[in-house]
Amino acid sequence: MSIDTTHLKHWIRDNPENAPSAKVVAAQHGMSIDTLRSEFHRKEGITIAAFISEVRLEEVKKLLRTTDTRCFEIASQFTFGREDVLSRWFKRRTGMTMQEFRHKNGKPKSSGGAKPKRK
Repeated sequence: MSIDTTHLKHWIRDNPENAPSAKVVAAQHGMSIDTLRSEFHRKEGITIAAFISEVRLEEVKKLLRTTDTRCFEIASQFTFGREDVLSRWFKRRTGMTMQEFRHKNGKPKSSGGAKPKRK
């Protein structure tokens, strides 16, 4: 059985929170996990698990850079369950904590629009 890896990659990128594992992707697309793993690796030169992990990492980074979403909410959104699980995974992948990443790469804070006091 041949699979359309281009379609699968688009689906994973468009639904990173719905693709926590190769098993889920296989079930969503009506194929066996073994077929998915072997065909994806053969056609793409990367494992499906590595591809999913990379997509999820980029989405987490994007949220940290562009939103004020709290880390525990990101963990829940991406089915990591607990924040500490996501934190360990993120640090292993990037070499920094989510807070460090957000501090170095996050959107600049606005000045808040406070007006100077008149004398």
